[in-house]
Amino acid sequence: MSERLRIVLGVLLLLVGLFYPRLKGPTVPDRFERPEDYIVSLVERLPEISDPVDANMLAATFAAMSEGVLVTDLKTNLQVQYFLDKIGKTVMGNALVSESGEKKYPTFSPVAAKLIEETIGPQTETDPLTVEEVQNLSKLFYGFAWKLYDKSEDSVYEEYFSKADKAIAEYNNKDDNPEPVVITDCICEGKGYVIHGDGHKTDCPCIESGENCNHNPKCGSKGEAPLPAPVVEERPEPTTKQPQRRGIFGWRMR
Repeated sequence: MSERLRIVLGVLLLLVGLFYPRLKGPTVPDRFERPEDYIVSLVERLPEISDPVDANMLAATFAAMSEGVLVTDLKTNLQVQYFLDKIGKTVMGNALVSESGEKKYPTFSPVAAKLIEETIGPQTETDPLTVEEVQNLSKLFYGFAWKLYDKSEDSVYEEYFSKADKAIAEYNNKDDNPEPVVITDCICEGKGYVIHGDGHKTDCPCIESGENCNHNPKCGSKGEAPLPAPVVEERPEPTTKQPQRRGIFGWRMR
């Protein structure tokens, strides 16, 4: 190799060393430390989310809920489901539903629900949640976020974490003495249960919202017999009426 060729190659390597980082774009630091080994073994069972934008929407929402469950008054497993549904609808809407109306990732929710059940017990469990169970649920959601996060779409993560954080703050600032609300468009459609896109059923969670329901059977009930419509106590119209949130969406436990 001639001396001139060595010099040219040396200059080229120097230029590559100087400018390659800029060509790659800004470096995004890792947001998550590796969870505990038992959490890693659980979340490795999650199906892959092929679109990094969708993956980061979910990662951000679960990361915010990982913090949110520690500051939200969740007494039962069914209340956890209602919390997930409420935050999921507010943050994600129909983002994970295709134009044809089908779920983009139909196996994700059942697997996630199974992992939640293994962490805090079945949805039908009536014993109050323990402090340890809530802490383990927080760790599980952190593991979901760690598994799903894609560094290439970090701006999406930031956007949806902010949305989820705001939704959780609003969820926790409910009026202590809210106006009674009669649900007229409950997702359960008067059946007392919900049939999900993959065909499995869950008890309707509306009853855990603290809202009234005029469907027969009453939303949240397991019986097939019609129940009488609730009696709503009339109250004087307030001068400033706060908008009421309603509607259920999101990840369903089994």
